[in-house]
Amino acid sequence: MEFLSTIFQKTGPFSGAAIMALAILISLFSSFSQRKVAKAFVIAINVLSYTGALYLYIHSYQQMGPFSGFLVKMELRELILLGVIIFCALNVLFYISFYRFYDKSFIRTIIILAFTMISVSFLAVASNFIFMFASFTVSIFSIFALVSSTGPGSTATGDAIGKFGIRTIAVPVLFFFGFSVLYGFGEIRSFSEVPGLEPAGNPFLLISVIIFACGLFLYLFLYPFQGPYLKLARRMNGGALPVLWFLYIPLGIIIFIKFEVFFDIFLKQASINVIAI
Repeated sequence: MEFLSTIFQKTGPFSGAAIMALAILISLFSSFSQRKVAKAFVIAINVLSYTGALYLYIHSYQQMGPFSGFLVKMELRELILLGVIIFCALNVLFYISFYRFYDKSFIRTIIILAFTMISVSFLAVASNFIFMFASFTVSIFSIFALVSSTGPGSTATGDAIGKFGIRTIAVPVLFFFGFSVLYGFGEIRSFSEVPGLEPAGNPFLLISVIIFACGLFLYLFLYPFQGPYLKLARRMNGGALPVLWFLYIPLGIIIFIKFEVFFDIFLKQASINVIAI
């Protein structure tokens, strides 16, 4: 037990992801089974892994306190975000288990959900731009795979999912350009370096803010970009809808919170004309 405790203390913010990865490894051995006992076992393993991950995150925070490194940052806000995401994942797991239990791909869908949880948890604690971008990209493609695997196979829904995927690709491309402008402007690698930026009237900084704002606007499917998402929600069955609302929307909230420091600095330093823009 002391050996395991030492390992989890060293992994720190990655301890919860480690136990979810262990659940994925165990679930893989039953991925092709159609027996009810195997499916119930996989559900139990994943529920235990999510609750265990939350416990390890809390335990790690209590042992190490607030932590900030080159790649990750673990403070009270990140701990709350991890708790919210794990709660959302438990809800999605419940709905998928209720609606898709008899599907042939049920266990593989549960594995995709667990993989999605790992990438989203990485995003919640990420501070480095490269790590954040990689986690975000993997997360939204994992959610897209989860939506596709839980939705019905009609042609109309397939078209809506295709548009969903196209819009999904556009958002990380915009964020990539935004991060690139920030790095090229001042070699900024994480949001902890944002307070040291020059006044927000700088055109390069303003360009990055506009790019990020467009990405968030597109991600949250606000008017006039909401059409495919609303069609997707209307045409999906009960098992796929929670994926959209319990994972896709909270992921956007995490991204918005990550940008909060940047936008806060920008608005404090900007003139009234730049704020209006």
